[in-house]
Amino acid sequence: MDLVGLARQVQTADQFVRATTGGKLQVILDQIRYLQQQAKTILEDAKRDAQLHHAACNFNKVPGHVYHLYERDDATTYFSMLSPKEWNNSCPHKFLGSYHLEHDWSWTPSERVEERSRDIDTITRIIGSSTAMIDRR
Repeated sequence: MDLVGLARQVQTADQFVRATTGGKLQVILDQIRYLQQQAKTILEDAKRDAQLHHAACNFNKVPGHVYHLYERDDATTYFSMLSPKEWNNSCPHKFLGSYHLEHDWSWTPSERVEERSRDIDTITRIIGSSTAMIDRR
């Protein structure tokens, strides 16, 4: 191979290295963006959970139950065991939403309870199959 051919080969190799490196760095950048979004979601959920735990409540909250959040005229919030339907159209305050208290004391909005339950079932199956594989060894 002549000198020009070798130079072309080195140039081609350099282009492939740059392209491959750029592709790998793009994957890392996408992962960083995803992790940043996950961190933002976690912080937002933690803020919501803290606010919900600070709402007034005249009963002991029990994980696994749904509670209904209301706002008084003075902007204070409180939990009730009664849903808006159970007030028979005479709800005394503004309804803000219903929340399921999880066993880790986090809150799940009622519209996401089924999704969360499916996620927990999936995780349980994964853990169960992983445990079964370890037990067989």
